[in-house]
This record gives sequence, C-alpha cells and structure tokens, in this order.
Amino acid sequence: MQAKADGSAVVQRLQKVIQRIKYVRIGPPETGTVRQVDDAHKLNKSRNPRLKEYASDETEYIEYLSRLRAAGNLEADHAFYARAEERFGEKEGERNRTAIAEIVPKQHEGKQMHAPRIIGVSPEGKAQVGSLIFRGMSPNNIKNFEASQHGGEGAPPVFIAENPTGRASAKDHIADDDRQSPYLSFEAGGVAISAGKYALKPVSKNNTLVDVSYEGGHLKSNTPSYRARGTSRNEHHRAGMVAGVSATDDLHPEDYSTETTAKKLRDDDAQAKAIADKEILIRAGTKGIAAEDVPFIALVEQVDEEYYRANASNQTPSQALGYYKPNGPRDRTVYYRLYIPTEYAENFGFDIAAHQQRHPEDLRPEMGAIDPLQAPQPPARRPAAAAAPVRNGGAEDRRRDTRTVARPALTSAWDTALPGTSAAASSSGEADTRGAADGKMEEVD
Repeated sequence: MQAKADGSAVVQRLQKVIQRIKYVRIGPPETGTVRQVDDAHKLNKSRNPRLKEYASDETEYIEYLSRLRAAGNLEADHAFYARAEERFGEKEGERNRTAIAEIVPKQHEGKQMHAPRIIGVSPEGKAQVGSLIFRGMSPNNIKNFEASQHGGEGAPPVFIAENPTGRASAKDHIADDDRQSPYLSFEAGGVAISAGKYALKPVSKNNTLVDVSYEGGHLKSNTPSYRARGTSRNEHHRAGMVAGVSATDDLHPEDYSTETTAKKLRDDDAQAKAIADKEILIRAGTKGIAAEDVPFIALVEQVDEEYYRANASNQTPSQALGYYKPNGPRDRTVYYRLYIPTEYAENFGFDIAAHQQRHPEDLRPEMGAIDPLQAPQPPARRPAAAAAPVRNGGAEDRRRDTRTVARPALTSAWDTALPGTSAAASSSGEADTRGAADGKMEEVD
C-alpha cells in the first residue's frame, strides 16, 4: 500500500501498520543474529550471501534484542523500544478507545461526574472502607495537615470547624453557610464531588497554594470558586487534596445525602444542595480531627482532556482519572488525575477495571506521583513606627507626632506575598463552599 501524494499522516500510519516489517537471520540459529529489515532489503538479498533465511515472526527478533539489551547494546535498546512501541501502541490504542467510552461525559446531558471507587487492599483497609466519608480539603486543612507532617507536639488538628461551638443548625450550614456553624461537610460514598468540585485550588509551579489570606487564624481562599473553567485568569495550575475519615459515633455524623434523608432539613434549598453534594455533616468539636485519625489521603491534579483520553487505559490502583461536568452551560468539564501516596496505598486503592489498567508491558510512562501541596507562610508583620521625638524642648513643641501609623492588614498582606488569582479556588477556611443544585457555584465562609 502506497501513501497518498498529499502525505496524509493517517495514510502514512496505515502504511506503517500494513507493510509488516520483515526479520532476517544471519548465520545458523545457535550462533547467528536476527535483524529487522524492510521490504526493499528482501529484494537485495542476493547482494548479501550471509542472509540465510527469514525469521517466521517477530518473537525471535525481540528475544535477540532482549539479549543485546541485557549486554548493554544501546542500538539494540533503541530498536527494541521502537518495535515494542509500535506493537503495544496498536494494542493500547484499542484498549484506550474502549476505556475512553466509559469514562468521559456525554455531551447532551447535564451534570455528570466520574471518580474511581475506593477499596481496601488489606484486612485493615477493608474494615474501614464502608464507613469512610470524604472531603476536598480547604487551604486551612492543607496547612494543618502539612504542620502535622513535621511532627512534634502541639500540631493543630487537620479538620476543625471555624466555630466548633457554634449553634447554627444543619439547615443553616447547608443553605446559608452560617458562620456560627459547628459542622464540617463531607461526601458520602465516594470522591467524585470532593475531587472534581472542591479539592482543586490554584497553585504555583512548586505546588504552593496561591491567592489565599490569613484571617482569624485560618487560611482562606480569596476568590469565588468552582466556576469550572479549567484555569484562572493568571493561568495558575490547579491541584488539591482529598481526605477520608471514618464516620464514627464521636463525630456525630448526620446523613443528608439522599432524597429520603435530606427531608429532615425541612427546607427546599437546603435539601437540593445536600443531595447535590451527597452531604454528610460531622461535629468534631473543639478537639477536631487529628492527622492520625485520617486514614485516607489522595492528591488530585487537574489535567487537560487530551491527557485524560491518552491515559484512559494507563490507570493503576494508586493512579486514576476522574472528571466533573457541572450543569451550567458556561462551565466546562474539569478533568483530573488522582494519586494515593505510598503510605496510604498500603491500605487503600482505586478499583480500576481490567481494560482500564496499565498493562505490565506498557511502554508509556506512568501517570506518576503528584507533588505534595504546600501552604504558604504568613507574611511577616512590619514593626510599628516609632514615636516622633520631642522637639526644641519648648512647651509648644512637647507633643507626639499624631500622624497615623500604617499597620499591615492580615486580610490583604497575602495579596502582596502571594500574587495571582483563580476562578477555581477552594472553600473559604474551614467552612465548606456549597454548590447550588442548578450548577451555579458560590463561595461562602
């Protein structure tokens, strides 16, 4: 088959597949070598009398190259990978087409989401999975988690409500984001909402959170979040963390995740939001939830659709893909990848279908780890201005300078220390950002 004159890449690819490469043996099977040649070489066989016969298929050739690779032959190494990429590429292409069809949103439907199911991979994990509830971590959650990793006594709890003794009701928390709420919001049954809607935040090149402020002891996002447009106006990358905790009795879990349980709220707006976000509310009190009581952590990173599709069959029990497609016609689908760090992968994993999992012989690079997120340090306070000296010693001049002394404001100092904004940030501080049932998403404190 000849390529068309227009040099079509598709036609050239077909030519490469259909014109199978030939293999020749030089010398006897025991001591000879096997080489890969094209069709033209077969016509010129008479010019090289050492070419005794053609190999029946590529198996002998690949085995021969494997021996050379083991001996450190770089040319053979290149040839091995080139041929293996072609061979596995054809297989992976077919597997990827099947996998993609199952994990991408349908264009004609409204709100859709996909995330891998969390499973236990050890006896301990299996016992915990059923009771796990999940949360896309806020900037303050991440700050506290990072502090806990440094060790030492006095590390703050990872999760604690901004007003742990507040008296706001569950309805007030869900519908009105009441600042006096003692609740923290978690997701029931999976990480699709936590990862795709709440976890992703703008970060710098070294995965440090940006566009945040420090208010009342809590690290908070500055921007309205979850307008799922993919990037901020400053083109920041987006990443985040998802945590899972056990809904034990001491956390007083309240389930509003289904139409049946949400009726307890007796408020249409609250019910709609609770069902949309699969709400499980907990009251951790003034003690909060420490890092040792967080058995599951996954890092999440936004990717583009091309990356998502290319890796549909490249997933593993610790590296997986997901998407979140809001209702709003102006919002575009957010594609992301998830990674379970090694210390958590000992007990938990992603339940990935066999045809979506990375093949043992796959030569594509793995999706790999995601760098841990970092919380920025609070900006240093500037020292207060000194009082003006007494002048001339005279009575009229014995007075302090009454000019106003500028003092740094905690709510704005971060804007200088951490430039950049995002249209897709995290929830404010410890209080959750609620998502309206119609897909319009709004930031709350």
